[in-house]
Amino acid sequence: MTRTGADPPVPPYGRAWGEEERAVIRGVPRQGNFKPTPEIVERLMEGVQQSVARFRAAEAGFRRKHDLLRQLWRLADRKHPPVGQIRHRIASLPADLLSELEVRAGRDWHRVFHEDYL
Repeated sequence: MTRTGADPPVPPYGRAWGEEERAVIRGVPRQGNFKPTPEIVERLMEGVQQSVARFRAAEAGFRRKHDLLRQLWRLADRKHPPVGQIRHRIASLPADLLSELEVRAGRDWHRVFHEDYL
C-alpha cells in the first residue's frame, strides 16, 4: 500500500516512520469510532513523532550521565583505584552531574562507609 503525497521530514532522531508505524497512529482515532481527516491524522503523527523525539533525547541524556557515573564507579571499585584518573574524571564532569554526585555522596555516605562522618 502506498501513500499519496510527500514523505514526512526525517524526525530529529534520524529515521522517518515507516508504513507500519504510520498505520498504528492512523488506527488510534478509529479505536474511538472517530473518523479523522487526513490533515488531522498528519497533525497527530507529527505530534507523536515530536513526543517520541523529546523522550529519546531525554533518555539519551540520562544514559550519558549514567555511563559517566558507572565508569567512575568502576575505577573507584578496583582493588588499587587510580586516584589521579578518578580526580581527573570528577573534575571533567558536567556541572549538573557534579552537583548530583555531591547530593548522592551526602545522602549515601553513611550507607557506603557504615560510619557517621557527616
